[in-house]
Amino acid sequence: PNILIASLALGDLLHIVIDIPISVYKLLAEDWPFGVEMCKLVPFIQKASVGITVLSLCALSIDRYRAVASWSRIKGIGVPKWTAVEIILIWVISVVLAVP
Repeated sequence: PNILIASLALGDLLHIVIDIPISVYKLLAEDWPFGVEMCKLVPFIQKASVGITVLSLCALSIDRYRAVASWSRIKGIGVPKWTAVEIILIWVISVVLAVP
């Protein structure tokens, strides 16, 4: 589950670093000096980061349920293949859904 928490943290960090400062600037400024590319990129990053956060929380909840329901599961070192696939799917689905 540590890798799921890292994915969640990265999605939140993306939101904090990009979304919040630009949203504050949009509220305070009268013009958009960042250009057309950033005008299109910022909403994409906002939607993708929210999707990453929500889907990571869902995957983390499912993982915790599986850990409680099957407590006899053997703990190994490293990232299980299914968890790696989950994280890749989370990021791909979030990016695909954020495309306008």
